[in-house]
Amino acid sequence: MSESVRPYTLVAELTYQCPLRCVYCSNPLDYGRHDRELDTATWLRVLREAEDLGVVQLNLTGGEPLVRDDLEALIAEARRLDLYTNLITSGIPLRRARLARFRELGLDNVQISVQDTVPAASDRIAGLRSFDRKLEIAGWVKELGFPLTLNTVLHRDNLDRVAEVVALAERLGADRLELANAQYVGWALTNRAALLPTPEQLERARSDFLNRPQAAQAFVAAGQQPLFRADELCAAGAEGCDMGLSGGMLPHFAVHGRGDQHPGLGVQRQGQAA
Repeated sequence: MSESVRPYTLVAELTYQCPLRCVYCSNPLDYGRHDRELDTATWLRVLREAEDLGVVQLNLTGGEPLVRDDLEALIAEARRLDLYTNLITSGIPLRRARLARFRELGLDNVQISVQDTVPAASDRIAGLRSFDRKLEIAGWVKELGFPLTLNTVLHRDNLDRVAEVVALAERLGADRLELANAQYVGWALTNRAALLPTPEQLERARSDFLNRPQAAQAFVAAGQQPLFRADELCAAGAEGCDMGLSGGMLPHFAVHGRGDQHPGLGVQRQGQAA
């Protein structure tokens, strides 16, 4: 492998399990068939091999990575390998004591998703009453000395509140804000008729972002094309790779081979017939 094409980020999809039921989830529609997760020993080997390839950043994600009881072991090994390790989580299953343990083991960054700035709207999109809990956990992240990344997936129902999302990130003391329109794979592709924003909404959101650029790093438009290049390590590009439950490794968002999915007329969630 030549130096010019070495990946520097590994997105480790540890599980498809999640307490939320977000209507834009990128889990495969038949996620119930993917119940064989890679075991701890395999993931530890993957981390070592990734470091050998030149990877320097690890994103632990899912589904919800907190449902794995071996997360501590993976964080400890990532620290031993000197990988910059980011936990991407809904936060819902998290206890403060476990988060403090992650800090002791060397976790570098925590990313928490917030679906909207309006509690009822956020809870509706997530499929679970979770907004207040997420804000509480964001407070723990800052109290324990972690950098905090706030992530909000943008779509038709919340795109007109980009300014409010930025304000929420500022209020929480977020070190980084990730604004990303829904990536139309998995459940977002099925629900795209309900999620796709209008061109006018996109232009207003772009304007809101430009008016407060100091609070945000990246704004990823529909179709996975960046409007603004991130100047930090980013998993959603040619330099990043994604390993899913099957052990297959492909560019990020291509790992599941989701080209056979189709849009629905209404909104469907995980656990409902597709």
